[in-house]
Amino acid sequence: MPRVAPPIVNVVIGTAGHIDHGKSSLVRRLTGIDPDRLPEEKERGLTIDLGFAPCLLKDGRRIGIVDVPGHEKFVKNMVAGATGIDLVLLLVAANDGVMPQTREHLHIMSLLGVKRGIVVVTKIDMVDRELTEVVIEEVRDLVKGSFLETAPLCPISVVTDEGFPHFWDTLNAMVAATPPKSTDGAFRMPVQRVFSAKGFGTVVTGIPLSGRASLGDTVEFLPLGKTGRIRGLQAYKSDVNEVRAGHSSALNVSDVDHNLVVRGFVVATPGYFQARTTVEARLSYLSDFTVPLKTHLPIRFHTGTAEVMGKMILLDRKEASPGEEVLVQFLLEDPVVAAPGDYFVVRHQSPTVTIGGGKIIASLGRKLRRNRAEVLEDLSERERVMTDAEPSVEYAVKASGARALARDPVAHETGLTVERTAELLAALVAKGRLIPIHQGNRFLHVDALAKTREKALASLAAFHAENPLRAGIERIAFRNRLELENEAYDLVLGELLRTAAVVEENAFLRAANFQVRMNDEFRRLSGQLEQLLLETEFNTPRPDELPGLLKATAEKAAQVLRILVESGTIIRLKDDILLHQKAIEKARELLVKQIQEKGEVISGDFRTALATSRKYVIPLLDWFDEQGITVREGSRRVLHPKHRG
Repeated sequence: MPRVAPPIVNVVIGTAGHIDHGKSSLVRRLTGIDPDRLPEEKERGLTIDLGFAPCLLKDGRRIGIVDVPGHEKFVKNMVAGATGIDLVLLLVAANDGVMPQTREHLHIMSLLGVKRGIVVVTKIDMVDRELTEVVIEEVRDLVKGSFLETAPLCPISVVTDEGFPHFWDTLNAMVAATPPKSTDGAFRMPVQRVFSAKGFGTVVTGIPLSGRASLGDTVEFLPLGKTGRIRGLQAYKSDVNEVRAGHSSALNVSDVDHNLVVRGFVVATPGYFQARTTVEARLSYLSDFTVPLKTHLPIRFHTGTAEVMGKMILLDRKEASPGEEVLVQFLLEDPVVAAPGDYFVVRHQSPTVTIGGGKIIASLGRKLRRNRAEVLEDLSERERVMTDAEPSVEYAVKASGARALARDPVAHETGLTVERTAELLAALVAKGRLIPIHQGNRFLHVDALAKTREKALASLAAFHAENPLRAGIERIAFRNRLELENEAYDLVLGELLRTAAVVEENAFLRAANFQVRMNDEFRRLSGQLEQLLLETEFNTPRPDELPGLLKATAEKAAQVLRILVESGTIIRLKDDILLHQKAIEKARELLVKQIQEKGEVISGDFRTALATSRKYVIPLLDWFDEQGITVREGSRRVLHPKHRG
């Protein structure tokens, strides 16, 4: 009968502390496994890289333990190992006391959002009780004001087992009280280790930050951009069918060469995440420093398991004092995968000391301008909603402005599954926060639509200011001016017309309070042109003849003609035939009368009735066809059905 693996607790423990303070020894005592796997580590007795071991709890369930190096040269590995842990064991050796990496590791754990832990004073067998008490007090001072201030403190010796039973009970109780990670969202796992297993191919290990992955799933390696299929899964060294957020996991993936993958890469559900060289965040500057933090500082940026060089730009001030928080943008030399709510740590490039960290707000993929109200407002709003699913979905649509978003881009923006995103979009539509368009497949935010209406009115006012003698702007030209897609434009324009903020006359749109105001000269020329066309009726002059007839420049004659055409006073037919609207109305009445008397009209009879030539009558008859007054049937015309009665 096959052996059934013990159930897994969705919690990961990590060690922290100075070099040679007993981290690896404690892991061996807890798990029976030596976390130092490299030959160099065993030879030197020094932890260099990350170690992993499953630990069996008293109730038979398993947890994962990540052992991290304590030497200051390997802090970058320590940060990579700290990603995804839920509970930290901060170790301080009784024969050494608090050391530099003790402080730095505590800072890093705080910056990475770890909220729970146990303080362990080790090697108590090497000193007397009095010195142990001194170190305990020193440790209490160290953790004062931190997340470990009220944490259990356990003095132990892994050599004599003194204090270990109490520590073991405390650890089990802490794990039981630690809430497991949520498995919502798309799968994402920062790569901690990568290797090739004989007969299996590429294997990557790490602690997933979100979602679930199952056998047969396709995953994407970022920033590599290659995809592969999951052929095998392990959690805590046992074969499983699924791994999830909070599991210490190993994925055997086909079609991706292990030589192309390095620590810092991310394995994720395809299409959800992007690797970018810009990251926006709120940074907490450690209070240990005495000098202000200035913009453009060269830094080492750590998030997930990645360490990338770059520089830090302060967005909302020139400099930050120790202990302050500041909005920043990181401009990185290599792309990283960062999602809203992820934690990060920043260290000086030289000397390599931790200066701060915090939570990532966004990874927008563009350089931001400093001290811009709209930039700061956008980042503040993104920060406000980033840990709440429904507001984050709403803001993703809102931030797209008048560009309607479909479900999948919203899911990719927020990191939620498409199913969960669809539920939240439907809820927001029901609440009146989103407007569905494109048969309900894309969405606009009501606030973005309101801003677009304001932009439309401002744009129309600007058009009138630029063109005071124009009656208005055509629909297509107005849409192009606003750079809106058709359905969004129809929504905005429809509301503006319904509320009478905009008026449409003679195929031109104008603000309700706008009218063409001509000076005395243009009023005189306008009157002359109207009179000229009324007198010539159906034998009117060509446009190029107007300057001479009006005794005006070609430019002014053209302007006056355009004003009268746009107002509907003059109708411009094809072949540049100009007729006054009163002549058009007279012709319409004659046309309808002829058809009613004869049942039809032919161009020759209509030409005789108007006392004009074919040059004028054909464009006029075609215009009546276009207006839906007549219908052409061969060489004759009859009334359009809607005018028959």
